[in-house]
Amino acid sequence: MAEGFLNRPNTERRIEDLGRECFEELVSRSFFQASGKAQSLFVMHDLINDLAQSVAGETYFKRERSEGIENPSRTRHSSYVIGDYDGIKKFETFFEAKSLRTFLPFDTKMRMQYDECFLSNNVLDDLLPRLKCLRVLSLKRYHNSEIPDFIGILKHLRYLDFSYTDIKSFAIKHYAGILLPIWIGDPSFEKLRSLKFEDCRNCALLPAVGKLPYLKDLYIKGMSSVISVGKEFYGDNCPNVFPLLETLHFDDMPEWEEWEPCEVVEEGRKFSCLQKLFIKNCPKLVRTLPDSLPSLEKIVIRNCQKLVVSISNLPMLYELKIHGCKAVVLGSSSDLWSVKKVFLSDTAKFECVTKEMMLESMKVEDLSIDGCEELASLWQTKWGWLASLRSLHNLKIQHWPQIVSMGAAKVEEQAELVQLDIPCNIEHLTIQGCEGLEKLSATLQSLMCLRKLELVECPKLVSLLTDNLPPTLKSLKILCCKNLQCLLDDRENINFSGTSLLESLEISNCEALKSVSSSGKLPVRLKSLRIWWSKLDYIALEIGDNICLESIELIRCTNIKYLPEGLDRLSRLQCIDLGGCSNLDCFPASGLPASNLKSVSLSGCLKLEVLPNFYSLQELWISNCPMMKSIGEAGLPTNLTSLFMYDPNFSKVVMEWGLHRLTSLKKLRIDGSDFIDVVSFPHVKIGMNMKLPPSLTRFEIINFKNLRKLSSKGFQNLTSLQFLSIENCPKLKSLPKKEMLPSLLVLFIYNCPVLKKRYRRDKGKLWSNIAHIPCVRIDN
Repeated sequence: MAEGFLNRPNTERRIEDLGRECFEELVSRSFFQASGKAQSLFVMHDLINDLAQSVAGETYFKRERSEGIENPSRTRHSSYVIGDYDGIKKFETFFEAKSLRTFLPFDTKMRMQYDECFLSNNVLDDLLPRLKCLRVLSLKRYHNSEIPDFIGILKHLRYLDFSYTDIKSFAIKHYAGILLPIWIGDPSFEKLRSLKFEDCRNCALLPAVGKLPYLKDLYIKGMSSVISVGKEFYGDNCPNVFPLLETLHFDDMPEWEEWEPCEVVEEGRKFSCLQKLFIKNCPKLVRTLPDSLPSLEKIVIRNCQKLVVSISNLPMLYELKIHGCKAVVLGSSSDLWSVKKVFLSDTAKFECVTKEMMLESMKVEDLSIDGCEELASLWQTKWGWLASLRSLHNLKIQHWPQIVSMGAAKVEEQAELVQLDIPCNIEHLTIQGCEGLEKLSATLQSLMCLRKLELVECPKLVSLLTDNLPPTLKSLKILCCKNLQCLLDDRENINFSGTSLLESLEISNCEALKSVSSSGKLPVRLKSLRIWWSKLDYIALEIGDNICLESIELIRCTNIKYLPEGLDRLSRLQCIDLGGCSNLDCFPASGLPASNLKSVSLSGCLKLEVLPNFYSLQELWISNCPMMKSIGEAGLPTNLTSLFMYDPNFSKVVMEWGLHRLTSLKKLRIDGSDFIDVVSFPHVKIGMNMKLPPSLTRFEIINFKNLRKLSSKGFQNLTSLQFLSIENCPKLKSLPKKEMLPSLLVLFIYNCPVLKKRYRRDKGKLWSNIAHIPCVRIDN
């Protein structure tokens, strides 16, 4: 109403009634007069209009009154009649009025809501960005689908109108005013789908955006002066509040205390399509959520320490995430039948409206509980709530210090008070931060659906009896169990234990671990073995009959001196990754498998001297292996496709052997950190008197501190090279000749100041040599 100029006193009167009264008074005083076109239309009285224009003088320019601005430097305000198609010629006189404060179109045709007008892009791109003193800007009714970028530089702007436009997404960030513009909530924004208010920290009220007819996403963050959200947010007398809103997000509102209920007229609807609700970092919020959200599927509430979250009248709720709230209150079972995912953490109280509620009627499939002490204390009450979740497939329990043992739920007998009873349908179980957990109960073996088990930060856990593990287990992950000494206590019964189907084993940060299994063998079906940060002396005494292993990854296992014999029999082994195994000095005498091994990565293996023979290898990565001085009797396999060398000794050996022999090589990366004397690449003095393999498609060269030239001779016949990257070569002056790199599509140059100066776009003397390359990036 009245572009926001009406001041409504403390009264219950509708703003429309107040506006009508003010207008009628202005008519009675002859400020307005009836238009001759229709009785319902009014115009400013001619005398008032003439008086206003006379007083304004040269500071005001009306486009239809004259062809040009007489004194552009004095003009402050302008208006014009909007046309169906407004070209740049209509605004030529505006270009000199650089101190213009007002740019305001008027509609004299009384267009319908769906009528569109069109404005030249030259006005948006060339004219308006010049008018940096603008305070009032209206592009109302124009066919604009996005907010022009120049709006952000108009620091004096106080009024902005985009109503009746085609804008679909609108964001206001770091607005310093006290009130957000009223027009933002105008229903005329019929195509607006996404709206964002961010860091408008002086605004105490949210605009009335509840009437926006097609708004789907609303994001509100950093409104630190907002205390209450209520009627001003929904809009006055709105029959349907947020009729199509699907996602509502509140974040970082430190003073917000109350979310007032929305009252709609009879048969009206509110939030009828809302599917996702996010409320984060609102520490003072105490008022509960809206009482009825019929379409809500997902709730996420974090760090609202005073909020009591009541879950009721949510028939479509699928996912519930609550962290750092005062309490959670669940309604009846009928309110929760659709819930499939529940994540609860750091919440002090957990209540149910009716204690007779039968949780077995819930269909929860994923459940994660972190802390929540009162909830943890209820697991052994008459509810039997955890064991009653018959549809539960994924369970994660964190920071329950009471747990000493963990096993399957048994209805016929009372379990130990300190045992966590696991529902029988669990497929993925994670236990983390349970400081009292000492053992896995023998009853765990009856969990015939369990496929994946993760134990994290359980310091009292010393070993796992494999007889207690379910025979269906396929993945076992143990992390940060600092007192774990023997992972699998199999008692020579490994082929018939709970690990008989185990395919993936991961161990990390278990500093006391001495052996993977007490028998010195690995599970027979194991495909992937990953061990990080361990003081193991060996991974197994021998491989034996294990023929399924596909990948071995040992990182920071500093005590391992050798790999077990029998690796050569692993016909399915494809990948070996050894990093930081500083005491490993050799590979097994029997060697590595000849058939399927595709990738080997060696990093920080300080004592390793000789590579074994690789026959089928496709990718090799060598870094920080200073004793590596031999590549084996057979040399590198000619079918190698990727070679990454970060070690000077190994690089020298390979280049003396001859890179050009690698006829299938496509990717090559060379680190020259220790090649102090290399000024040209390839370099004759260290045996690099050969050409690079013509099969290369990607070549990366880094850290050659004194390199000055890339020799054209070495780059001959690289007809397939598409990607070239040069990094940290501060003295490099030139690239190979243009004709040497006919297929190059991408050129990256990082931290090469001389190259940058000589090959810069337009300014560099040698830019023409690389101008044909589609993608050239120099220092980002």
